[in-house]
Amino acid sequence: MSDPNPASPAPRPAPAWRLFVAATPDASELAGLARLQARLRPMLSDRWRPIATDDLHLTLRFLGRTPTARVDAIRAALDRVAAEHRGGTLAARRIAAWPARLSRVLVIEYAATDWLDALAAALEQSMQSLGFDAETRRFRPHLTLARARVPQPLRLPADVDPSDASAASLRTLQLFRSDTLPEGARYTLLHEAALCRAPVDRDG
Repeated sequence: MSDPNPASPAPRPAPAWRLFVAATPDASELAGLARLQARLRPMLSDRWRPIATDDLHLTLRFLGRTPTARVDAIRAALDRVAAEHRGGTLAARRIAAWPARLSRVLVIEYAATDWLDALAAALEQSMQSLGFDAETRRFRPHLTLARARVPQPLRLPADVDPSDASAASLRTLQLFRSDTLPEGARYTLLHEAALCRAPVDRDG
């Protein structure tokens, strides 16, 4: 005997993408970063995977898995933030492994500036207004050079420095989609919003 009240099929989950907001160095800066990666490569075991040069970026806000229906609102929010904030050039402070004891990433740390702090705060407020949870981690401007396949200690020579890539320009806000593939992450640019002024010097 058939069930007179068959259960309704479970609703299909809304399509979603893994998203983040970032800035990409310009071509000359990417060339310097590639030279830096080559200089660091002998210091890393085969359990470290360098980030492809074309994928190097400075993450400004990680958004995580996000319904695709929200992408247009994010694009509009980035346009508003970019129209009210300037870009600039960041000075590299040092090369570091994060976390220090069992490291997952090798990064360039950049010096904080007033204009970048203001931009990051406005971006955070904008994303919260769209319903994203507040970011609990302190914003630390950095660019990831390599990732460990498993967390592990990494001792860098005391004299290692980022001289090949001493600066990074931030001229636009970019929205990226991240897809995890067997060979690593693939990033797709979804939107780009130019900041309202030409870059200022690194002391601005």
